[in-house]
Parts: sequence; C-alpha cells; structure tokens
Amino acid sequence: MSYRRPICAAISLSIAFGLMPLRLDAASCNGIEFPPDLPVDGQSLVLNGMGLREATMLNLDVYVAGLYLPDRETRADAILDANPIWQVDMEFLRHVDAEDIREAWNEGLENNGAEMKAMADSIGALDALVRDLNAGDRLSFSHVLGKGLRVGMNDRDTLIPGDDFARAMLAIWLGPNPPDADLRQGLLGASCS
Repeated sequence: MSYRRPICAAISLSIAFGLMPLRLDAASCNGIEFPPDLPVDGQSLVLNGMGLREATMLNLDVYVAGLYLPDRETRADAILDANPIWQVDMEFLRHVDAEDIREAWNEGLENNGAEMKAMADSIGALDALVRDLNAGDRLSFSHVLGKGLRVGMNDRDTLIPGDDFARAMLAIWLGPNPPDADLRQGLLGASCS
C-alpha cells in the first residue's frame, strides 16, 4: 500500500487553503470593533479602513469611523471620482451637541468644495435629522446608487436624494481639507491612530 497519494493530497489541500484569502475577524480602533465586511443594498462591502476623530487643541476623542467600499482603495481621489456604493459607520465616544455636529458638517462640506447653494435643500434635510449624540450612539452614511445619501442614526434610516450630495458628504472625510488628517489616512487603510 502506498502512502504517497494521501500525502500528496494533504500537501495539495494545504497549499490550496494557504493561497485562499482568509476571512478577517472584526477590526478594532480605540476599542470599537468593525466587521470585515458589511451588506449594503444587496452588495457586500469590505472594510477599507478606520480611524479616530479627534477635535480641538486638546485632541478630544469624538468618534471612531470605518469606511466600507466594494473593493479596497488607498487613493481618495479614485474613491471620490468613482463615487461607488459606500458606507461610513461612526460610533461616538463622547457627548456632542447637535449644533456642533451641524456646524462641523457644514464646515466640512464647504472646505471640500461642496456647492452649498445648490445643495441647500439636502443640507437642510441633514441638519433637520441631527440631534445630540452621546457615547455609544451610532451614525452611518451610505451612498445608495442613483438615489442619494442614507443617514442611519441608531435604529432610524432616512434617505436624502442626490448622488452629488452623497459624494460631497464622503469628501468631508476624504477631500483635500478633512477635519482630521489622521482620520482620513485611517479610512484610506493606514493604521488607526
């Protein structure tokens, strides 16, 4: 009896499984976990990167965010130019007043080239959704292709029409003037800092 065939089969299986991509477990940033992939509108998106948003000169930790895309991409301009289906998930680490959130989004939109007058209705709709957020609250933004921006706040979803508005919102984090450069790098795949 020859043992050669079972050994060759075992080696072949080992090689085959060794070359298969491994499914990653949840990734973590500042103690907040994100799944490696996420179903969004019938499509499986992968975690592109995650990062910590710090604010003020005191570097207060505000939220941790994760960016999900159809495929990993490290170039912000490529992501923004394609404006694919995407989702940004955020978990807040501290209390933030609604007025501060509105101000930050409006400033981020303006600093990254959004046409504020043309998007006034969309910005108004977003501002109307905002409420105070506390540690542990979740907020998500996702681009629904051909429809606009879905805003999920804890367990409530609202759609704001306009693919251009969805792109403008993503540019807050990935555009040339993000509120936090380290967060931008994290969302583009660098280590969470």
